[in-house]
Amino acid sequence: MKSPRWLENQLARCPLAAPAIAVIAGVSYADQPSWWSALLFLAAVSLGSLSRRGVWVLCVILGCAAGLHHSAQLNKQHALAKEYGSWWSGDVWLTSEVKYGKSVALSIAEPRVKLQVWLPDRDNDYEIGQRLRLSGRLIEPAVPLNPQVFDKRQWLHRNGVAAVLVTREYEVLDEISPRFTLRRLAHSVRQWLSQRLTVGLAADGDEAKIIRAMTLGMRPNKSAELLEDFRHSGAIHVFAVSGLHVMMIGSMVAVLLKIVGCGRRVWVPSVIAVMFFYALVTGMRPPAMRAAVMGAVLLSAWLVQRRIVLANSVAAGAILALLWDGHMLFQPGFQLSFGVLVAIALLGGVVMRCFHWISYVDPFLPRSLYSRWQEWNLRLRRKIQGALVVASCAWCGSSPLTWMHFRLLAPISIFVSLPLVLLLYLILIGSGASLVLGTIWLPLGVGVNQWNGNLAHSSKSIVRHAAAIPGGHLLARPWEKGERVVIYALPDGEAAVYLGLGGGVMLDVGSGRSFSRDILPSLSKNGARVDSLILSHADSQHCGGVEQFLQLTQLKQCVIPERSAMSRTFKSAVEFLERAAVEVHEIQTGARLPLADESYLEVVYAANHSAGLADDRCLVFRLHWRGSRILFIADAGYKFEQWVLENNADVAADVLVLGKHERDEQVGHDFLQLVGAKWVVSGDGLTTIGEGLHYPLLSDGALLLEQLNGKLRLFSQLQGEIGAID
Repeated sequence: MKSPRWLENQLARCPLAAPAIAVIAGVSYADQPSWWSALLFLAAVSLGSLSRRGVWVLCVILGCAAGLHHSAQLNKQHALAKEYGSWWSGDVWLTSEVKYGKSVALSIAEPRVKLQVWLPDRDNDYEIGQRLRLSGRLIEPAVPLNPQVFDKRQWLHRNGVAAVLVTREYEVLDEISPRFTLRRLAHSVRQWLSQRLTVGLAADGDEAKIIRAMTLGMRPNKSAELLEDFRHSGAIHVFAVSGLHVMMIGSMVAVLLKIVGCGRRVWVPSVIAVMFFYALVTGMRPPAMRAAVMGAVLLSAWLVQRRIVLANSVAAGAILALLWDGHMLFQPGFQLSFGVLVAIALLGGVVMRCFHWISYVDPFLPRSLYSRWQEWNLRLRRKIQGALVVASCAWCGSSPLTWMHFRLLAPISIFVSLPLVLLLYLILIGSGASLVLGTIWLPLGVGVNQWNGNLAHSSKSIVRHAAAIPGGHLLARPWEKGERVVIYALPDGEAAVYLGLGGGVMLDVGSGRSFSRDILPSLSKNGARVDSLILSHADSQHCGGVEQFLQLTQLKQCVIPERSAMSRTFKSAVEFLERAAVEVHEIQTGARLPLADESYLEVVYAANHSAGLADDRCLVFRLHWRGSRILFIADAGYKFEQWVLENNADVAADVLVLGKHERDEQVGHDFLQLVGAKWVVSGDGLTTIGEGLHYPLLSDGALLLEQLNGKLRLFSQLQGEIGAID
């Protein structure tokens, strides 16, 4: 039986499609062997046999080569993983900028692998390409212990990093590798551009942050609201230097060189060089480098007067990228970049017909009779049609991936993309003009920067209004409905608990750093509802995140143990709350805080004295939740236990959640018997007291409690369901 003729025609037009599929299958099988990747490889070879002569052989060669190369890369990483916990000494080259004492380095001795190094001297002026002699302990990259937080271990793995080296001894050698000269130059240019493009603007203003993000891909710091607006409007891609930016820069250089009379053999290589250098200056991010490679393929084909087929160029770019680094296949940036291009190549014709009405022309009016106005009108309508086609195809290609990776759909992005891409192009043009004019006379550059600042402000206004449109974006919000309790896993005695009952309550918020890193992304990505806050005691490890927390939600009320605490962090937290018009209440023993039907918080203990340690003046709560009882004692210690035993207080509970007292390190046996809990949640490995008790440790991840089928079920972030209570 003959294959469909249309399939043969498509494969003949795009002969590299089958080899690209084979490379994807080879990398997938090397990363994690499975039957579907083997079947995909066989399908690629079969498609290659239907294409031009010898393509199936190319499929076999490229697929095997990509798989073997990726397998060799993984073997190097896995070999070093066996040495986690051991002492390591050796020489490395710094391959990236040192930020907050951390950098990526390449080991010089075999096996040559990437390490994330933590350097003890943060103030040292390190250089990219510098040789260091390091000694320290190899540790495994940290796993995400809380729900919906950034998976740094996976990110490091997919960037080729084999381990983290906690440096104890180091020596800065005089040698600087010449192989990193271009990268070092690019970093210096990046820092210079960052300063030069925002001269005359407030350095920490949103406009300066937007300009730096759009032109250099520098992520705006401390701008959660700004990032959220761009993300919800589907326009966050303008902050990541990608094919759009690279092609815009290339087109600007091409136009300038054509204006001065350069021929094709001059401006094409020049544009290719500029695209690669721009990708290098902006941090060598995979999307930018892939775009530079694809742009080079397209321009080279045009230079030698070969017919350009977008799908074939996309396939060529994917093959080159994956042969270089197989980890790219599993990075969201790679998937989004090529997913959009594949969607444009496959759906462009169909979507063009859907928007054909925009560029409709009267068939009975010859084009030669058009007035100048009619001609310009037709050109404008065709430009709009083309932009809508590209935006629609891009949305179709990216939406499944954004939902899979980020749980976000933003149909409004189809319409936001048009003005925003135009503003991006104008800002890039203005940035180039600022560099040229500012070199001649600095005030001219400042004037252009201020004009760019107005454009950046316009882009901010557009995305803010677009993000506020009902139905413009859809976010998965699993915590928006239902009831749950989340006990966060935080370091160094910090604590935070989310009570997803009623309007939502936060019981402590950890330190400022932990709140920004772990709690904020967890609450926002899961759509947690919160209208109340409880601060158990005046400890920066429990109340340090209040300022950031107030930026997340509109609080109605807050409960505190006292106002007379001497802690500066606690006093600042109360001031932030009162400044935000939040009702702040002190509370007494025996009070009840209603949450939802059949659920309330009981104040078991509130110290009636203001002397001594803050840990001895903790508020202790018992949650009554549909027949289950959970006792939260925060950092309370021996004095609280003595109060319970002396007063024969009712502290019975099904689950006991412990904190970490500054001095008292153990829980008394009599106290545990009085509580009678079957589950004792601890952050530091309390496993020596009591038989028949379960001790889930927060070092194994956050704990999620839910009421399902009449039982209180406990889920660990890393282990899944760990038990249930009737």
